[in-house]
Amino acid sequence: MAGKSALRKKQKEQVLAGIRIASAARTAMDLKERADLIHNTVVTVMEAYGVALHQKYGFGKSRLQLLEKLVNETIEEWGDMQADGLDYANSKLQEAYDQAMGKK
Repeated sequence: MAGKSALRKKQKEQVLAGIRIASAARTAMDLKERADLIHNTVVTVMEAYGVALHQKYGFGKSRLQLLEKLVNETIEEWGDMQADGLDYANSKLQEAYDQAMGKK
């Protein structure tokens, strides 16, 4: 009996280990899918802004490239501010946006 019990225990451990590995793989895939979704969303928003600025104000390649560079710098600064907390970084970004919109 002890042999069967040990075998069942080992099989159960292997099944649980397999479940943990499968779960970790799903989590990694989910994280990649989320990262891809975020990336695609950011790219779509930037392209929409680019099209709108081109159609309304005649922005061309060099001005759109400058805008993209400045946006990327702003995102990097926001990312760096997250070291002080996400709420802090978000509040600083919101503050700058409100100022740009004439709200402050």
